[in-house]
Amino acid sequence: MKNMMKNTGRKIKKYVKEDPVGFISFLMILLFIFLAVFADFIAPYGINETQYMKPKAAPSMEHIFGTDELSRDIFSRILYASRISLFIGFAPTTINLIIGTFLGMIAGMTTLKWVDTLIMRIVDIVLSYPFMILAMAIVYNLGASTKNLFLALILVGWAGTARTVRAQTLSLKNSTYIEAARSMGVSKWKIMIKHILPNIRSLLLVLYTMSIPVAILSEAGLSFLGFGAQPPQTSLGVMVSKGRTYLFDAPWISLAPAIYILLLSLCLNFFGDSLRDMLDSKRSER
Repeated sequence: MKNMMKNTGRKIKKYVKEDPVGFISFLMILLFIFLAVFADFIAPYGINETQYMKPKAAPSMEHIFGTDELSRDIFSRILYASRISLFIGFAPTTINLIIGTFLGMIAGMTTLKWVDTLIMRIVDIVLSYPFMILAMAIVYNLGASTKNLFLALILVGWAGTARTVRAQTLSLKNSTYIEAARSMGVSKWKIMIKHILPNIRSLLLVLYTMSIPVAILSEAGLSFLGFGAQPPQTSLGVMVSKGRTYLFDAPWISLAPAIYILLLSLCLNFFGDSLRDMLDSKRSER
């Protein structure tokens, strides 16, 4: 147990020394998640609690990000709003990764040409439309809400993962160990689960971390345009949208949530880059 703790400590020290930006980004991501989960205990005010005498108050010790047009504390609202943004970032991305991995491996492993063609033509159709435009069209027809935004991100977000996983599966299925497993009568499903999946998990992990900020920015952009959370719900994108009316006399109403989105997305991207570099270095060592 002591040796395992020592080895873990050495690995962490090595990671901090080699990539401090990635390590700090990881800690910041944990902080963002912690603030969102425990917003009820950390936020100094309620999400809709109004300080009647302080509309559009500038940032101060009492209200570190100021107040909005209804005298609500912006910092507190950001903590609560980040729950939806983080949920939209992690949940659809997780589902997209599962769907894309499953369909990509099937397309790569199948001996039925029509199955591969069908899956990849659907992927081509989804990827042929700009991501935001297609998501907006789906939400517009279903109605603006967080639930429909969630559904739209799932319907359009799996295609890129499916194409990448298919390419990796095609490169792996002719490997010696796959041929040996096939000659021993191992089924395709077992080959996919026990041989293909473990060999692409590092790729999937990088895809996952890089897709989360895309989902968060998509939610912010769609909510900014009115296709996301609807009152009384709020999200970071909704806060930015609501504050644009007061951009010249109270810019902090929009800038505070916008900077929060920026920092969250940058941390996720930096950590994704760090993870990719770390996994690539391990491959080269092998």
